[in-house]
Amino acid sequence: MEEWTRMEAPLLEIDDLLAQFAKDRDLKIVTNYHNWPSRSLDWARDGIYRSIQILAADKPETYHMGVVAWEDKNNQRYGADKWLRKWVYWGEIRDNLHQLLEEAVATLESWSEKDLKPSKT
Repeated sequence: MEEWTRMEAPLLEIDDLLAQFAKDRDLKIVTNYHNWPSRSLDWARDGIYRSIQILAADKPETYHMGVVAWEDKNNQRYGADKWLRKWVYWGEIRDNLHQLLEEAVATLESWSEKDLKPSKT
C-alpha cells in the first residue's frame, strides 16, 4: 500500500489539470487502469479509439507518457502507439504537461485508419 501511495502521488498532483483539459475537449478520464497507478484521457472519433496515457513505470521513481489508438475491424485489432516520454523522472512530465497533452492530442487526431497496423496479439 505504501508503494502504491508513493507511485500514485505524482498523478494526484495533476488530476485537476487533467480534469479541466478533459472537460474542455470532452474527453473521458480513466484512473488506475488494470490496478496500476495511471491516468488516461480517452475518446473516439471516426471509429478509432484514442488514448493519452500517463503511468508509473516499472523502474522506481520513473513514469511514461504515450498515446495509443486502435480500431477493431473484421475480428482483428488494428493499432498505433507512440511514447512521448519513457522512463523519465516525474518533473519532466509535470513541468511540460500542457505542451505534452497538446502534442498528444495533435498526434492522435492526425492518425487515421491507414496509420493503424494489425496487432500481433
